[in-house]
Amino acid sequence: MEAIVIFTTAFALWLIAAEHDLFEIILEFMEDHEDWELDELIMALSFAGFGGFVFGARRLLELGRELKLRKKAEQRSTWLAHHDPLTHLPNRRYLSEFSKNLHVSNHSAGTIYVLAVDLDGFKKVNDLLGHDAGDKLLEVTADRLRQSYPKSTVFRLGGDEFLIVALKSETPNTDQRDAAEALVRLLNKPVDLFGVSAEVGASIGIATNASETAKLEDLLFSADAALYYAKRAGRNNVACFEPFMREDVSKRAARQASVRTALEENKLVPYFQPILDLETGMVVGVEVLTRWPENTGSPFSTQEIIGFAEELGLILPFSEHLLRISIANSKEWPQELGLSFNLGPAMLSDKRLAERIESILRETGFAPSRLIIEVSEAALHLHYNTASITLPKLSALGIRIALDGYGAGHSNLRELARMPFDIIKLDRLLLAETVQEDIGTSVFESYVKVIKGLEKPIVAIGIETDAQKQLAQKLGCQFGQGHLFSPAVSEADISAVLKTRLQTESSGHQDTSLNGEASPIQLD
Repeated sequence: MEAIVIFTTAFALWLIAAEHDLFEIILEFMEDHEDWELDELIMALSFAGFGGFVFGARRLLELGRELKLRKKAEQRSTWLAHHDPLTHLPNRRYLSEFSKNLHVSNHSAGTIYVLAVDLDGFKKVNDLLGHDAGDKLLEVTADRLRQSYPKSTVFRLGGDEFLIVALKSETPNTDQRDAAEALVRLLNKPVDLFGVSAEVGASIGIATNASETAKLEDLLFSADAALYYAKRAGRNNVACFEPFMREDVSKRAARQASVRTALEENKLVPYFQPILDLETGMVVGVEVLTRWPENTGSPFSTQEIIGFAEELGLILPFSEHLLRISIANSKEWPQELGLSFNLGPAMLSDKRLAERIESILRETGFAPSRLIIEVSEAALHLHYNTASITLPKLSALGIRIALDGYGAGHSNLRELARMPFDIIKLDRLLLAETVQEDIGTSVFESYVKVIKGLEKPIVAIGIETDAQKQLAQKLGCQFGQGHLFSPAVSEADISAVLKTRLQTESSGHQDTSLNGEASPIQLD
């Protein structure tokens, strides 16, 4: 519009000048006033005008180049907003727009498959080899996904989560489950990560638009539900969506949300279960267990709560909070009593765990010799390399280390001997099986003999009957824990339990404890 106005104005001025012979008038005026040297002035203005024209032309060219650069920058910005810069795959934002434009039901190209892919063991690569190795693994994974589905759309949703949206015409000419299993085998091949050969597995969930009313969002949810079932079955599994999976996953999501709320509102509190000397009946320690007193609906197991906390990324702050409360509650207890605190797999993988616990002990003034850190056999198996660094640091602080659930089938004697364990707690199933069959007693006894060979004190957990107590004591277990003595109770109730048990100690028995002070358990 501005150009039209300028052109129209210039044309009108030209018409007026032509109509009145403006050029001849100017020439006559210059001749009449030659001493004014107006010709030189007009020539100077002409050159100035020409210079201005050249300058304007150059600015116009520069503006064109700038617009091109700006357009490229905007295109680059748009690309980065919709793609993962590491793998160059479309990201979750692109998926959101992609799903709006893709009409799943009655699709003209026919059947659509959605494959949710999740790597098994990616976090371990990151922890052991570093983020550079993890990034390279993701790049190789992206290349392998593109290689397997070259005509389909492959997304990286974040972390080690990938998604494939494929039309039947774009996929290998085979059954989709077979194709997915072939992809698992490809992803399972070793990857050279800066001189280290690493193998990671993968789990895949598959969903398809079998329903005429299906939307892509529904397929994504269904694929995630199938992926959850595949991962629950173990490494390198493929699961095809079934209707029952959706309801189960919805229930699980609701339970996870409940746990999140409970964590954020500090509704999860420590409960305490005594550990006793089987011979004297004296209390030698107390184990911290997580409970949710206000939960009146469907009960949550401790394993489920901890599992959700790990998935939500809240396990570290929650565990630190729980340890602080437990220490505060235990300060009025007899000083010879040990406080046992469990570390989950996610905590054990934290390379700064020793520093965190040391900071809490320093902050609370709690004696390190009273704290017993329990590590499950399964967690040790998952994070052995990190544990081999962290546990000696904790031991050097004066903290006692206990292996929990020994006999579950994960650890070997070599690992057991190398770790600085002060106490071994047998898996509760070992004791339960002794009541059911004779072979169970032999298995239980064999584990006890192994631990005795390592000269470690033994705690039998899950004691519920006098027969189990007598058997554990007969086979060589010095200490026991279970409902026969006391279930896990609140802080208010543990004082009464301790008072009752400590009355036995006042009768003249030698004082015992799990913290290595005046105790028959030789931990030092």
